[in-house]
Amino acid sequence: MRYIWKRCFAALLAVALAFALLPAARAEEAGGANESETTETEFDVTSTPVTIKTDGAYTITGSSENGNTITVESGTVTITLNGVTVKNSQSCAFDIKGGNVTLILADDTENTFESGSYYAGIHVAEGASLTIQGNGTLYAVSKEVPDARTPHDKTVGAGIGGNGGTDTITIEDNAGSITIKSGTIYATSEGDGAGIGGGWTFEQGKKHGQFQSITINGGTVYAKSERNGAGIGSGC
Repeated sequence: MRYIWKRCFAALLAVALAFALLPAARAEEAGGANESETTETEFDVTSTPVTIKTDGAYTITGSSENGNTITVESGTVTITLNGVTVKNSQSCAFDIKGGNVTLILADDTENTFESGSYYAGIHVAEGASLTIQGNGTLYAVSKEVPDARTPHDKTVGAGIGGNGGTDTITIEDNAGSITIKSGTIYATSEGDGAGIGGGWTFEQGKKHGQFQSITINGGTVYAKSERNGAGIGSGC
């Protein structure tokens, strides 16, 4: 009898231990799942150009002048900008060629993108979409840069939106869809592009850059063209 009692006691103890360990195992599994779900890929534009082609969450830091740039080619993408500065007089600082991009401006950060003539500060190609939100600040500028290929120095890209061009420089396009939900946004074309919207093509017939849609649901937005484009709308 004493032997049977000992065996029963041992079995009950084993069951009790199993139940005691079960919540910890479940918590570990849940923690692992949550960690996987919130994993972000981090880039430092100071040391490498950034090209994104797949769905996911990304964080970008760093600065680059006339070097590395940021390009999104496709995918449903969330990008957190954490104090990023990209300036390029010969190319587009931030080029959204395709996909659906949500930009999150990290709290209390300033993020600056300046592109040379013809290129938008942040280019949103036709068919692509950009949503901006967060509690940081964004500066997007299409800079006026002298260019021997044209008889004048006009900038024709938008601050945010479409590129421009000339009769011999054919990078112009209509802008895609742009939505601003929050943040402080400064968008400037130093020429005939719109602050937010379309660029402009300098050629006979004067092509006015258009856009698919512009929606502003919140935030503080300063958008201007320093020549003849709209603050928000089409290029000249």
